[in-house]
Amino acid sequence: MVAVWGRHHEFGDISWLPAQGKVVLRKDDRVNVSTPGDGANNFLAFRPKPAAEIIHGREEEDRLKDEGSDDAICQAPRVQSPVFKEEGFGFTNDGESFTGYPVVGYQHRIQASDACQDVLEEEEEHDCLYLWDP
Repeated sequence: MVAVWGRHHEFGDISWLPAQGKVVLRKDDRVNVSTPGDGANNFLAFRPKPAAEIIHGREEEDRLKDEGSDDAICQAPRVQSPVFKEEGFGFTNDGESFTGYPVVGYQHRIQASDACQDVLEEEEEHDCLYLWDP
């Protein structure tokens, strides 16, 4: 399946969701440069979040691990998946909002997530962090 998908879509993407027993296949093909669109990738998980929210999430994850709550840990991504899907996984059609598929834009704005590039000074002042910040 992976090889077939790769042959059909030059930039096709596969996301594995083992806890859900699912695979998400994303078509990502070239279009003529004259095709209108200003799409971008602003992946939701890479957006800055308030420090308190990140700390709470990590504490909750640690608590579940300490309690041995494997089922609860595996259920967490199921809560996020519908939100990610509804919001186009962070894709935007015009650089700001997601209105649906297809998302058309230049490769450098679609293949790479630019969430970190657009941090506003206001967000920095409100103690926003990224998930990978210690």
